[in-house]
Amino acid sequence: MACISIACSAPVLHYTACTAVSQTYQVCTMFDTVPIRAQFRADSPLQLGDHPNPVIVRQLARAIAGWGELQQQDLNLLQGLNLGMPVALLVERLRTACTSLPDGHPCLARLNNVLIPLLLVERTMDLSVVSSFKRLGAGSFATVFVSEGRGAVVVKQVKNPSDTALILKEHGDLEQLYQAYSSAGKATFFSLPRPYGYYGDYWSFAQRADIPRTLDLGLPPHAMYVMQRIWPVPNSITERIRNMFFPDQVKEQPFAPFLARLYLGKASARADSQFFCSENYPLDASRLERLGLPTKDIAAGMGQMLALINFQAGKDARDIEFVLCGDPDNPLSSDPTFSCIDFNQMRPHNNDAEAIVSSISANDPYFPRPSSQHWVDFADAYEVGAVAVDPMAADIARSVLAHLRELWK
Repeated sequence: MACISIACSAPVLHYTACTAVSQTYQVCTMFDTVPIRAQFRADSPLQLGDHPNPVIVRQLARAIAGWGELQQQDLNLLQGLNLGMPVALLVERLRTACTSLPDGHPCLARLNNVLIPLLLVERTMDLSVVSSFKRLGAGSFATVFVSEGRGAVVVKQVKNPSDTALILKEHGDLEQLYQAYSSAGKATFFSLPRPYGYYGDYWSFAQRADIPRTLDLGLPPHAMYVMQRIWPVPNSITERIRNMFFPDQVKEQPFAPFLARLYLGKASARADSQFFCSENYPLDASRLERLGLPTKDIAAGMGQMLALINFQAGKDARDIEFVLCGDPDNPLSSDPTFSCIDFNQMRPHNNDAEAIVSSISANDPYFPRPSSQHWVDFADAYEVGAVAVDPMAADIARSVLAHLRELWK
């Protein structure tokens, strides 16, 4: 009889042939590693136990049972997909297979029997075994908390209950943008933080994350949404940034982990020691090149992401940020990655090129200027991304670029 051992850092499901009556396996989430006892009987379905979150247990059992019922024609559609792959990849490939089939296709119901429970596993795993949160920052509108330890989620919580509709809209905008990113196969140089869910109050979140009501995480009872955490720049890179670019007066001072903003539109980002702050440290093109980072790819990636936001999500990209950061899927990695963040100021542009230009020009100097060697990489990627949507988007993109050339000449 086939059985499943659940062992995941991504998370991943592994399965092997097994005839044991019972055996202990592991479920690894971004937060913790928890043993699961799997029981096998020839005359009954697989049973999973000893996990603190019954939602994960129940849905994993459903997914495993559904996989065992797949027929060869179903497996042919999946083209080598197997339960040894990350859950996120399983979900993505299963969803693609299901959406490609017409209603009533004989394979559809069987594939959905695996996909639907895995969707619930994927959404629940990242919220399970939360222990505590710390306050990361606050403004007049909302407070941001980050989960402690190995946790990989951020909570953005409205300060005033009268602004609940605004935090709900912000979450909806992020979901819409992430859907566009997913529809593009996540094949962009810059990644996006994944939205995990909106909760009308703290206890709705606590129930979903399986947090005991007796555990106080220090969060007020207001509306919130939860998203994937963007990790700080890895230590190997921060040490090089500090040694190469920090003012001498502050090099030996302790500093908090940080994200580094990517200012391709700035000739030289000064590090004035009088007003120096390591948080959101700026890296211009010269510094990026001295660090050996791929400035051409960064410029093209900015154009690619801007096109996705403008023409697939239909937003003006106001106040977005491009940052050097740690790997959101592997916070222990020493390799840096690149992310696009902060979408709360975005608005629909209604196919108005001037509205897009206004938002871009009001932003910090992330995008390369026409006089820069990186302008062509940025502009070409932006236009290509627009052309891939439709002819109208391509015309708007050309108009935006023409306006920017005139504005920034």
